[in-house]
Amino acid sequence: MTNFLINLKNAANSSEQSKALELFYRETAHVVFSYCRKKGLSAQDSEDIVQIVYTQIYNKRDKYNPDYSAMAWLFIITKSEAKDYRKKSAIYGDYIKDYELFADLSQNTTVNPTHKQETKELDLSSLSSREKAAVDLRYFAEKEFSEIAEALGLTETNVRKIIS
Repeated sequence: MTNFLINLKNAANSSEQSKALELFYRETAHVVFSYCRKKGLSAQDSEDIVQIVYTQIYNKRDKYNPDYSAMAWLFIITKSEAKDYRKKSAIYGDYIKDYELFADLSQNTTVNPTHKQETKELDLSSLSSREKAAVDLRYFAEKEFSEIAEALGLTETNVRKIIS
């Protein structure tokens, strides 16, 4: 098997590279697939990983060191890609769940009456005129902190404290 990788690494043209990769794939793809299945991945996910692994082998063919076993190199790439695939799948799954929640909320066209009530009951009377002006400029006029600082004759740090 090492010879396949040496041939892939030393191939003079794309035809030779393709042939060497195909031979290595035929000899070893079932091992990659079986490893992924034994790690609990579905058949479809395992097939995806097989494709990713052999793409990586082709892309990293110049990095192969023939002093080491081809199977060891294949194992390292397979293990790494399976781990990355699981992480990406988990993250993607979380995005899908979050999106479904968001979509469900966006379908709800009723307005939350308690939210409206809370907004109406917001009491700004305890704020100074400068604080009210800062809040007004930030949230209603949508000004940047630097613009508010300039308008009120304050430092940007003071404006940030007032707003917070």
